Amino acid sequence: MFILSIILLILLPFALLWLLKVRVNIGEIVVLILMLLLLSSITNLPDVDNYELSYRLLLDRGEPGFLAVESFFSSVNFSFYQFYMVCHVACLMIVFLCIKLMSFDGTKCLLIYAFYPFILDVIQIRNALFMALALFAFTICSYCKNRIIECVVWITFVLLASTIHYSAYAYLPAVFFWNKKSLNLKLPMVMGVLTVFLILIDGSSLMLIMQRVFSFLDTFDTKYDGYMEKRSSLGGFLMMFKSILMISIVWLAQKINVEFDVKKKKSIYLKIPYERIIGNTYGFLIYSSIFWPFYVISATFGRLMQNQL
Repeated sequence: MFILSIILLILLPFALLWLLKVRVNIGEIVVLILMLLLLSSITNLPDVDNYELSYRLLLDRGEPGFLAVESFFSSVNFSFYQFYMVCHVACLMIVFLCIKLMSFDGTKCLLIYAFYPFILDVIQIRNALFMALALFAFTICSYCKNRIIECVVWITFVLLASTIHYSAYAYLPAVFFWNKKSLNLKLPMVMGVLTVFLILIDGSSLMLIMQRVFSFLDTFDTKYDGYMEKRSSLGGFLMMFKSILMISIVWLAQKINVEFDVKKKKSIYLKIPYERIIGNTYGFLIYSSIFWPFYVISATFGRLMQNQL
């Protein structure tokens, strides 16, 4: 059952790409194999041990979607590591499918993903599932020409992802920043000033304010306890700089507006909507600037940067 599940999860994206007449090159296959081998070697890490305990006891984290997934695999007698592998292989193949639908050169995109976000995702199962759903929704939205359908698809998938990881709620408004003919930089500028202010102010005062906020949240869910244990400070400034760099790259891509001659690309016949993909990405990154102050407040919020990458 386990082996069959893995085989199906790997073959289904390839079958879909074949139906869409999208060819896969040898470089992409090699990178996928290496990432799958890495997945099979991840054991005995602190967070993985916590997930194993949660799986065996079916602990309710307040995220019903993830509990339902755990309960299903437990009911069919999958061990924790079988459950772990199936979830991560599914996430990896979804990411691979989305990359192929949004890029001519999947090898470079897979390598970029493998060097940072993937290394963290192999430990954080819930974050990997949430990110895969969000990326799949983003891909569908990039092909949607109807604004209403686009909003419905994004909101539906993000709400579904929020049952797996609460942080998905933070991305709900992002869709309203997409497909704008012009987006000014007022929001990033304001967030940048606020972030620098938070870096410069007295740390004890900030800690006191945020501890009050999280103690309030703990009345609903104790999972917020300890979020203020690691203040990132200058590390948060570095994450903000990475975000600014991404905005600059995508802005430059918009200005260049390179036209691709699909007829010369014999390896792919799918018409990729580059203009919409770049526009949606730019809008998403502009919206994500609201997270910059949180990078300074606590290192825990650095996961938001991981998902943006």
